[in-house]
Amino acid sequence: MCMECRQYPCHPRCPNAPEPAAVYDCAYCNEPIRVGDDYVELDGNHYHEDCYADKAPSLAVEAECMEKFAAIEDDDTQVDVCFFCGEPVLKSEDHFKWRKYPKKPGENPDEVEYLYAHHECLTDNAQSLLEGSASTGVAEAEEYDPYDD
Repeated sequence: MCMECRQYPCHPRCPNAPEPAAVYDCAYCNEPIRVGDDYVELDGNHYHEDCYADKAPSLAVEAECMEKFAAIEDDDTQVDVCFFCGEPVLKSEDHFKWRKYPKKPGENPDEVEYLYAHHECLTDNAQSLLEGSASTGVAEAEEYDPYDD
């Protein structure tokens, strides 16, 4: 019997209780995702919810075939308008560009439509962009029971 919680086995909130079982390893921080942790599954990889939020902009670049453009100093030429905020995107700002539609076989590159976003706008909205790609959305990790089938 535990001297702290007076139970055997220890109550889950007892400081002497063992760590919950690890269900997955986070693809971002490589730490275990434990039973009860919120996580996101994307393309077979698992992420803590917080790690996913940190990595979401770079995942959006990978998942949506986006390109990142660094600001060109003293060039206030307008590229387009931001997909998220509707404000002009200038070459003098960090910004992203991605295809409006998936690539089609035999398409004419001159007819491809692109969307643009400010770096800050994409960072703030990347999670919502990826929700269509995430296979489970945010879920709570549960311990796998092979006899539960």
